[in-house]
Amino acid sequence: MPLRREKSLIYHDCFVVAQAYVDQNLMCALDAEGTTLSSAALVGHDGGVWAQSSNFPAITTEETASILSILSRPGEIGSFTVGGVKYMVGLP
Repeated sequence: MPLRREKSLIYHDCFVVAQAYVDQNLMCALDAEGTTLSSAALVGHDGGVWAQSSNFPAITTEETASILSILSRPGEIGSFTVGGVKYMVGLP
């Protein structure tokens, strides 16, 4: 009989993997010159922050809702604000 993992442990494992992805794949050198992102985060469709770099600004529920709304409308240009900084997005 296979072992069943507790739901909370599975969620914990997902967050650990997400944090490792941010740390090792998003905050690493992106080119030969050592260019890096200033900050990064992974945000779920539910608006929850799965993982973030140490210097990523605090993100509110309203900000994540705005990002998700823009991403659900391909072909449009939209804007959202995170940590007081406004970003423009255009999706094909």
